[in-house]
Amino acid sequence: MFLNFIYSTFIPYKFIKNKKIHTIYFGNLKGTKIKSQLIFGQLFNFYEKKLFNFISSLIVKNTDCINLGAHNGYSSLKLAKIIDINSSVFSYEASLDLYFDFCQTIKLNKIKNIKLFNYTIFYLKSNSKISQSDISGMIAKNYHKQNNNLVVNNFPERGSKGRGSGENIIKFGVKKKFSQILKEIKLIYNKFLFIDIEGFEEDIIDNESANIFDEFYLVVIEYHSNEILKKIIKKIIKPKKFKLCNSINKSQKDLVYKIISKGDNIGHIIFYNPQIIKNKF
Repeated sequence: MFLNFIYSTFIPYKFIKNKKIHTIYFGNLKGTKIKSQLIFGQLFNFYEKKLFNFISSLIVKNTDCINLGAHNGYSSLKLAKIIDINSSVFSYEASLDLYFDFCQTIKLNKIKNIKLFNYTIFYLKSNSKISQSDISGMIAKNYHKQNNNLVVNNFPERGSKGRGSGENIIKFGVKKKFSQILKEIKLIYNKFLFIDIEGFEEDIIDNESANIFDEFYLVVIEYHSNEILKKIIKKIIKPKKFKLCNSINKSQKDLVYKIISKGDNIGHIIFYNPQIIKNKF
């Protein structure tokens, strides 16, 4: 166990790429095995702790969740712990390698309330650009699309000085618009949307109608620039009269603007649909 801790935390990834099953040591994910690289905060279950604690305070009973951008599975695993055991997390990951890793994680831990799909959010019109600090194994600042693959240029090798994939081509899954995904699945319970797709959230905002968010009582979007944040407020929240929230309660009082910042123009904006809250809760 101690050696696993050393390997997972301190040794550069290129030296442990064949030793990829890591165990989380604390919190509500204690004992969970993840077949993928973990960052330090995930290994000890305090990565984005403030965010997930806040989400937990907002979630109502019988909530189904859509998680766009599963990556190594950490967020989906956290969300699966927050919702009811009889509800589901519908989890979507673009990278084929990460998808297969997360499939193994689900199998290793015998998880039944996560449904995983290898889909890529894709639109012909795309203005998404990723800063170098956002590299996470599936995207990069300089890239061009070639068929279903992402061809990466000037991508640093994974190691102590960078977080690049060390690969030239990252294979993508089936291309889907967000609206197509929603038509394919049936969410039985109350609906919650969690988006973390490394800047490509802008594509959804630019190409989909704001009406697509109507069915969700709660939405969390990780934004990757102040420009994207402004777009979310201008194109979605203001015209739909959604509310940025500090808490959801029956009295509908004292709801305040809520953004959890991660710094460097990255953060999470959290809002809810007052019509659903009024009618259902």
